Amino acid sequence: DVVESYLFHDSGEEEGKQRKVIDHHLALGVSLGGHSVWQLMFADPRVRAGVAVIGCPDFMNLLTDRARLSKLSTYSADTGAATFLGSKDFPPSLVTAACKTDPKGILFGTSPIPSSTSLPSFSPSSADEDERQRRQILLERLQGKQFLLCNGAEDKLVPPRCGEAFTRWFKEAADQYKEARISVDERTYAGVGHTFSVGMVKDAVEWVKEVVKSADADIAAQARNGKSKI
Repeated sequence: DVVESYLFHDSGEEEGKQRKVIDHHLALGVSLGGHSVWQLMFADPRVRAGVAVIGCPDFMNLLTDRARLSKLSTYSADTGAATFLGSKDFPPSLVTAACKTDPKGILFGTSPIPSSTSLPSFSPSSADEDERQRRQILLERLQGKQFLLCNGAEDKLVPPRCGEAFTRWFKEAADQYKEARISVDERTYAGVGHTFSVGMVKDAVEWVKEVVKSADADIAAQARNGKSKI
């Protein structure tokens, strides 16, 4: 909200000088920042594109997996997340927060993510209520947004498997609900662990450049048509 005045505080003071404005917001984050990019994309309509580097869209599953590996007493091999979520190690208030802010929690709560074969062809008459609500969330929160997801195949801290089910569903939903115009580009880097690798940096820079170039073209087109995007 204040970055524009911080960067361009003297913009437009001189007579005839065009005032500088920020007309496009993007986010890039690594690790915890990658988690934050996922959440920000769902939360802030101003952020139109995001690069989530070694981040996870399913915080509850990520922490449940860590509880399993750490052999916490609140994790049971028989019940898994059913005993861990809501326990002293992942209290109910944290479950509530994850369901409000984390992508998987927003769309599915603590329920399992449907398999790739169970995503129905949407029609208002045939889709169940839960699927209608998920479609509506995508339309309201993510319409026209672009995602670049960079994962390290050998990442032990944020293993790609922890977000795999959600990401698979998300990509299929973006493809199915074309009216939402959501773009999802997922890339997994062989031999890379929990790091922002050289290959990731290169791909992220090129991707951001293309996003900005496309946004500039859209703004120019709107200006020619007499419409302001600001």
